[in-house]
Amino acid sequence: MSEQIRREFTLPYPISKVKTAVENACRTGSSQINDRNPVFNTYDISLVKMLNVLRTTVTLKQISENECSFELSAMPGPQLTKMPNVTTTMIEEFLKRVGDFASGRLILKVAPPITPGQARKNKIAAITGTLIGLAIVGLLAYFLYFRK
Repeated sequence: MSEQIRREFTLPYPISKVKTAVENACRTGSSQINDRNPVFNTYDISLVKMLNVLRTTVTLKQISENECSFELSAMPGPQLTKMPNVTTTMIEEFLKRVGDFASGRLILKVAPPITPGQARKNKIAAITGTLIGLAIVGLLAYFLYFRK
């Protein structure tokens, strides 16, 4: 029978910053937010490493204006119960990413939106590249198969 894994911390950051850190950690790493409840500040997250998936629940509670409680709980399945080192590594990597985003060591930069002019340039470049590629393939086919 598997045992539930629990990690509890008090973080010296406002809850809004930790929420953003959790979401950014899921965007950049091998984890996915399955469900979120903004009222109770709860996240259902799947941590993935190779073919192993660990379902976790993260709960955030505001302690003061600049502090929040971070609670992670997970119930490893039968396969991960046999590999406690993999389970621990998955959790620790996720917690490190959350901590790095909350502290500001990692910053998620979002690319600016593509303007209509840039989209047109990209389309022309793609068409030109495709035509050049087809011409090269045609010339190679001509020289290899039809020219003797």
